[in-house]
Amino acid sequence: MLLAHFRSNDRGATATEFALVSLLFLSTILFVLTVALILYFTLALDYAASKAARQVMTGAVQQNGTGQAAFKTGIVCPYLPAALACGSLTVNLQTVSEAAQPGGYYAFVNGSATALTMPTLSDAASAFSPGARQSYEYLQLVYPVTVIPGLFAKVLGGGATYNGQPAFLITATAAFRNEQW
Repeated sequence: MLLAHFRSNDRGATATEFALVSLLFLSTILFVLTVALILYFTLALDYAASKAARQVMTGAVQQNGTGQAAFKTGIVCPYLPAALACGSLTVNLQTVSEAAQPGGYYAFVNGSATALTMPTLSDAASAFSPGARQSYEYLQLVYPVTVIPGLFAKVLGGGATYNGQPAFLITATAAFRNEQW
């Protein structure tokens, strides 16, 4: 008789169903917001890379004697949104030769030619060479996004770590030839 009473009583069914579905719904919303955040950061980093590349291409960096730290804090970081801390950004600027594979720009592509190689995430290990007139340059900005949950970082193709936290690396690159300034 007691078992039949529980079977016919549905007074908490809606609350139970909502509790079961709400976790999936909230996870979906969080995932969509995470992807939107990464896209925003990627576009902001691309914009900063294009502005910084223009400064190198026109010779402003070379003529002012701008060093790596001043390039990062004075030229790249002002174009980043406040949510991206300048201290976490890795700037890699290198002069490359005009050469066919495996030299030149191909030095920055992985062995299967499917992606760019990632530099070590520290300013001490990155290169800074703005080059001279008519030299070929490769600018790479790498920013580790650590505000996303670790599971989402792995789902989105991350898997890197930055300061012991799971991170999703966003990159912006510019390959160009310096002008005749």
